[in-house]
Amino acid sequence: MAKKFFQKITHYCVTAKYPDIPFRARSCGHFMLESSYHAPPLRRDFVELFWCLGGEGRLIINNRSYPLRPGEVCFYVCGDVHQVSCGGNFFHSRWVTFEGPAVMEIWRGLQLPQTPRQVGRCPEELFVQLEEEILNYTPDGLRLASATAFRILMLAASHLPAILPSHDYIQQAQRVIDTQYRNPNLNVGSIADRLGVNRSQLSRKFHAVFGVTPAKYLINRRIQYGLQQLANSPHMIKEIAARSGFNDPNYFTKVIKKYTGMNHKRAKS
Repeated sequence: MAKKFFQKITHYCVTAKYPDIPFRARSCGHFMLESSYHAPPLRRDFVELFWCLGGEGRLIINNRSYPLRPGEVCFYVCGDVHQVSCGGNFFHSRWVTFEGPAVMEIWRGLQLPQTPRQVGRCPEELFVQLEEEILNYTPDGLRLASATAFRILMLAASHLPAILPSHDYIQQAQRVIDTQYRNPNLNVGSIADRLGVNRSQLSRKFHAVFGVTPAKYLINRRIQYGLQQLANSPHMIKEIAARSGFNDPNYFTKVIKKYTGMNHKRAKS
């Protein structure tokens, strides 16, 4: 089986504890697959939305194979067998699942086709927001996450392209950094690719809005977290560096010294 280019990010709510909430966000994820990837067919008891960001996916829906291309969405519903694969060189997608006693009634009321349809640019800032909200395992947290998931569903159900205002990508970039800065693979290039904008344009406009480049903003978030860990965590520098988004603990200590003027003598291994 081929590896994934992009690590799959999945969050599961403990939704079964709250059966009184009729429409619930169950899980969400983000992945990029290589050309030869085929997920095993599995029957699911929830509604799932796929929103293609790039490349081409291949989904079997009601025993027929359909391509899923950028800006298109498609659905599996309760009882469907989910079969997802890469239809080209790669498949880059966001997905979200919904459940609850009213989920199929809502689905039918929207009169949505399951098969792929073009709706426009994926609202990634809502998916990033949902990734954070869905980790709040309380009734209020679940309601908040479900409201965001419902908004994503409504955008996918729109008959007009879900085009975001052009300036929104700066706030999206900030949100991506704020929620994912501990990922060592996150950088300005990957953020620009994710948002579908030019890297130089992103850096220029980010600096105009926030007074600092996105690269500087990212390193500052990592340093702030690293300093908190150094002050409050018993872990060694190597582990703290990794937890803070740094692949190289030596570079981490150099950066900390540059920003604080102090040497941290804790062991590195």
